[in-house]
Amino acid sequence: MSKAVVTTNNLTTREYIVNGVNGKLVNMKDVDDFAMQIQDLINDKGKRISYGKALRLKVEEYGSPDSFIDAIIEITNQIRAD
Repeated sequence: MSKAVVTTNNLTTREYIVNGVNGKLVNMKDVDDFAMQIQDLINDKGKRISYGKALRLKVEEYGSPDSFIDAIIEITNQIRAD
């Protein structure tokens, strides 16, 4: 499974996401930019496919999809705690 990603810009996600290459990074708490980047992906199927394929290659290079998902969940929980 290959999916495009929009996530916050922090140390962990920068290990996987190269902004504009395999996903989009937005600043923490910048809800407007987050929504804009999601809308951009909704409107651009080619970008979704390209980002998804590139991200899958990166994840396979750095570790299992489960370890990436665990990292995203951890980051999400940290954001919610703020």
